[in-house]
Amino acid sequence: MDRPVYNEEDLYWLWFSLLPAIDLSKKRIILKDSGGARPLWHSGPSELKKAYQLPGEWVNLMSNDLFKDEAKRSYEKLMKLRIGLLYPGSSGYPAGLNTIADWPLLLYYRGMPKLEEKGIAIIGSRKASSYGLKVTRDFSSQLAALGLTIISGLARGIDAEAHAAALAVKGRTAAVLGCGVDVHYPIENAGLMERIAQEGIVLSEYPPGSVPYDYNFPVRNRIISGMAMGVVVVEASEKSGTMITAGHAGEQGRDLFAVPGNISSSNSRGTHAMIRQQGAILVSSIGDILEKIGLDFLYPGDGNGEKGVREMIRAMGPDHIQLYDLVSSGINHIDSICKETRMPPDKAGCLLVEMELRGWIARKGGLYVCT
Repeated sequence: MDRPVYNEEDLYWLWFSLLPAIDLSKKRIILKDSGGARPLWHSGPSELKKAYQLPGEWVNLMSNDLFKDEAKRSYEKLMKLRIGLLYPGSSGYPAGLNTIADWPLLLYYRGMPKLEEKGIAIIGSRKASSYGLKVTRDFSSQLAALGLTIISGLARGIDAEAHAAALAVKGRTAAVLGCGVDVHYPIENAGLMERIAQEGIVLSEYPPGSVPYDYNFPVRNRIISGMAMGVVVVEASEKSGTMITAGHAGEQGRDLFAVPGNISSSNSRGTHAMIRQQGAILVSSIGDILEKIGLDFLYPGDGNGEKGVREMIRAMGPDHIQLYDLVSSGINHIDSICKETRMPPDKAGCLLVEMELRGWIARKGGLYVCT
């Protein structure tokens, strides 16, 4: 991302969020009463005490120029690191977070802050099965190809697969971290995180440099569900962070979806418990998800219909749909396809493999056919 433009409002919110000794719930009340961080920055001690009825200890903190100077230094450092800020009222602050009780005061981000308002969270086990990974790839790529932002937590397994599948179809994805946006965790997802920072957005309410303490993640999970219209769970054990996110979804009034799995697998116990005890909606295709959140018009086919597949491929770009239509019409060999499209073999091959991985075409005896 480009270096953020200096914005005084950013500085005010950064200063207030970093003030010590005032817990988050109290800060939310103060911000609601004051209408934002700007009036607090510019108010003197007597005004802070009289207008907002703040205790003397808090007034002293907010009137101390040392904290304002520290905020200025921190803000300059953020700008050098190309880390931006989002907060209620700012352009790019996820709309869904305005509707939850424990909304984050400040989000640090790397990437492109403008998110589609329509987003789906896809989460699940770190020890995912091949079945769980395939379902995740299919759901994430199909939803992203239709223009929905895929939200997840960049963990091993299901989370990482959801992000990668969205990027593979040139879709939007948002990674919400339990550490600083400059910290690679888990380390094996460092490359994926950097891709998301370039093509999507990486978010955290923890300042840069914050290490991934275990207790950060349950707190972080409310942001994943809060940003989404619905939460899709693909594989989860009964005692896991995924179950915590599912709980947040219920509290926040978000739709909760669960993918059924193997009844003998521990990875299915959590999802099956959600269906049985939490009223989660059993899903077997993205059509089930889109129908519940009122976006079924985006998916004009049934889960496996040709019309629905063509719409998803069309969303990927003109080259993809051109190749798919050629294969559908009987032009099946790579040489014939390249001759017809005048496309270099390496490019055509990559696009065909991409569609093959999505399950939209298959290769039989050296020829491509629609599935």
